[in-house]
Amino acid sequence: MHYSSVKEIVAHLEAEPAESGGNIYHPIPFPEFAHLKSSSDADQVRAKWEMIQNGLHLALPGGMAGRTVLDVGANCGFYTFSLAQQGAKVTAFEPHSRYGPIGQFLAAEKKLPVDWHCAAFSRVLSLLCVLSGSPRM
Repeated sequence: MHYSSVKEIVAHLEAEPAESGGNIYHPIPFPEFAHLKSSSDADQVRAKWEMIQNGLHLALPGGMAGRTVLDVGANCGFYTFSLAQQGAKVTAFEPHSRYGPIGQFLAAEKKLPVDWHCAAFSRVLSLLCVLSGSPRM
């Protein structure tokens, strides 16, 4: 599916949830999606993100700006976009037929430093992306 607006994504997820227990698996960290129900516990996802941020702060006192991150199995991009919002350059892989296109559209729409690939991760594919400047797939 190719999307033309965030509003279209939200409407599609409302009309046809991607999960049996909610509209999406993880929350999507943009206000337009805040009302959607996730099948994972959104509070636990945010608590995990807080732990990750605390660990990153200890390991990388300079912050995420300019760091390179690989997110394999990015889903709709909760961690991908959260890291990118902190300045990391993220390469994300998500082969799911619904989540891949959503993440790819949001990466471009939100103008975040994210190279999103609607494909399963493989070392060969990853190496080709790095060598060729990380083309979209």
